[in-house]
Amino acid sequence: MRTTTVRVALLAALALAPGMALAADPNFGSAEVQRNFRFDYRVGPDRSGRPVVWGYVYNDYGSAAGRVRMLVEEVDGQGRAVGQSRAWLPGTIPGKQRAYFEVPVTNLAGTYRVTLESFQWEQGTGRND
Repeated sequence: MRTTTVRVALLAALALAPGMALAADPNFGSAEVQRNFRFDYRVGPDRSGRPVVWGYVYNDYGSAAGRVRMLVEEVDGQGRAVGQSRAWLPGTIPGKQRAYFEVPVTNLAGTYRVTLESFQWEQGTGRND
């Protein structure tokens, strides 16, 4: 069983002032994760009104990924992490499919960076990419 611990960063354009850009942390991510996973996410209230980052993580690889741990960081105007939340994704992300996630955060108006902190390729799923 191959276990891969990774971090991949995608910058959120949400809640940025016009003309403002965030710099990516040069130590974020790995080529494997950047090739195989992508995120589509938003910040908004959950059904109870609490702030969450919610969306989908896409597994573009042919094998299922399990034991997926998400890391959501609130970043300041210079792209530095000023807060973080973690959550385990329930179940697996089947190969070539997506999975929904919600991670509680502290601020609806914040700017967030969503990362895949760790995952494990599932046994017996094969590589079909």
